[in-house]
Amino acid sequence: MRYADVRDKIKTGDLLAWSNGGWGSWRDIQVNLVRMFTRSEFSHVGLAWVANGRVFVIEAVGTGVRIFPLSRELPFYWVQKPSPLTQAAIEFLFERIGAPYSKLQAILAGIGALAKGRDDVWQCAELVLSALALDDDGFGDINATPTAVVRAAMRQWGAVEFVEE
Repeated sequence: MRYADVRDKIKTGDLLAWSNGGWGSWRDIQVNLVRMFTRSEFSHVGLAWVANGRVFVIEAVGTGVRIFPLSRELPFYWVQKPSPLTQAAIEFLFERIGAPYSKLQAILAGIGALAKGRDDVWQCAELVLSALALDDDGFGDINATPTAVVRAAMRQWGAVEFVEE
């Protein structure tokens, strides 16, 4: 489906995911190495945030936790959350903007050794799970990998949709 057709349907708290398969750049190599270590079909997850008619993703990336225009992150996978994200979860995410990212924590999650939320250093799935734990739709104690998060969202919320330009 096309982004222009679903943009107005995306709401705050919807799960967004990416699956990078290329090896053409240093960034691609790093992403795929993390995918291999985390045994993850998906390479990255974040949560949608809608404000002032714009759609953003709140995510943990190499530069840290950030808010970024979703239109600049096409294509992506989308799982619609049945209810909006709670204010407590939104506040949690905003309090972490600018916090550092850790590739090591992504690797630890892949081997099931990550102590989620024990510090203020984040990887993408850990950030999403920590926010959703404050929400009515928390996924419980699942492994903090992108694929585990997407599968849990599909079980609780419904199908994943592929969104492209």
